[in-house]
Amino acid sequence: TYSNAGQVEPLLRRAATGEVERLSVGGPPVGLLDGIPYSEATIDFHPGDILLCFSDGVSEATNEAGQMWDVSAVRRLLLDSGHLSAA
Repeated sequence: TYSNAGQVEPLLRRAATGEVERLSVGGPPVGLLDGIPYSEATIDFHPGDILLCFSDGVSEATNEAGQMWDVSAVRRLLLDSGHLSAA
């Protein structure tokens, strides 16, 4: 069970299909608005699934050319390397 409080959405790569899901259920950043309810969701993990949690420090980093390494680049990395071991 999880709830995302306004942070970069974690990514879940499913081993069975290779698909990447964005875990976006939640609400605005904590402390931004008073009295706002947060939603939660429950997901099942299966052998080989990969959960990738990262901050905007990753998705907003830039390369030497000043190009931002956005969430789509992180997603591509997970798609391309998700079959590899942690080592």
